[in-house]
Amino acid sequence: MAASHPIRFHVAHTPAAAPGYVLEALDANQNVNGRFTQRCAETLEAMTGAGRVLITHSATAALEMAAMVLQAVHGADQVFMPSYTFSSTANAFIRAGYDVQFIDVDPQTMSPGLAEFVATDAPANAVVVPVHYAGNPGEVDAITEWAEDRGVWVVEDAAQSLGSTIGDRHAGTFGTLAAVSFHFTKNIHSSMGGALYINDPELADRTTYIWERGTNRQAMLRGLVDKYSWVEVGSSFQSTELQAALLLAGLEDYDEVVAHRRELWDRYAAMLFGREDAGLFTQRWRPDARNNHHAFYVRLASPESAEDLRITLKSAAIDAYIGYVPLHSSPYGEAHGYSRDLPETDRWAECVLRLPIHTGMTAGDADRVAAVIVDWLSD
Repeated sequence: MAASHPIRFHVAHTPAAAPGYVLEALDANQNVNGRFTQRCAETLEAMTGAGRVLITHSATAALEMAAMVLQAVHGADQVFMPSYTFSSTANAFIRAGYDVQFIDVDPQTMSPGLAEFVATDAPANAVVVPVHYAGNPGEVDAITEWAEDRGVWVVEDAAQSLGSTIGDRHAGTFGTLAAVSFHFTKNIHSSMGGALYINDPELADRTTYIWERGTNRQAMLRGLVDKYSWVEVGSSFQSTELQAALLLAGLEDYDEVVAHRRELWDRYAAMLFGREDAGLFTQRWRPDARNNHHAFYVRLASPESAEDLRITLKSAAIDAYIGYVPLHSSPYGEAHGYSRDLPETDRWAECVLRLPIHTGMTAGDADRVAAVIVDWLSD
């Protein structure tokens, strides 16, 4: 099939209001934790029902804060998470001195389900990290219920799942804490931003100290103390006002952005679902979950098939990429004793291929991508 134009894997959405908001932020000269940061936090709290939201410079920062506060308040020092995730998920806990244990995934979601977490026999006061791959929260509700019964803390890596729900509850509101990403590859973005959802009010003050470089500056701004002091080990985790201005514009465009992505996702689904007999597996969402249409990926029967399809798409001027390289078998993982037998992760990680989906695409572009895949299957 002749390619009329290249289809890039991702093009970041730029809201129409963004330039004006960024100029407003510059004119206000507040730099950090000003009007735009506050409006973003309030918007996310109202949108998701999260207890409290802190806007951060990245989702990595949010994960690092989660690891730090659970260690500081509860003395947590062990964490269970999938190996099939981005390095930031592990780095956040390794930097805080945790014993990191990698676990396997359910190939239907490429994330651990309840069974994988139960198999850890995680002790009380451990941390478990459900990663919502491709925005799919999977069984996070059941995982959280199991964790509460055991006295285990849940940190949701909800980096990809803004707007995904189970029933009427948003991803990121099940766990004790949750990290969300506003990296430029996400549905909406602040270039490199993130947020931490605090769903346990008892952690709110200590987490805010960590966010504010270990000080009680927020208490001073609220008039609770006459000067602020160093009260906690923290770091520079806050977003800039320029990032927040861009994020607020994106939040205001959220419904429009997701509607566009939904059309592309649905067109992929219409042409690619039901082809398991041909060796093409597609993602599945439970009936009571709402898809935020962040990603569309396929699983092929073998790594060789995935690579052949990627090259075929590339030859048609279409970008597609594999998912994560598992952390337990990465160079760092093998060098530092994290290598272990994770059969489902090892079987499927190299078989995942993510397709382009973004607001720079048309419905015809999605049809063209799917048609190349269908033709490849028939060869």
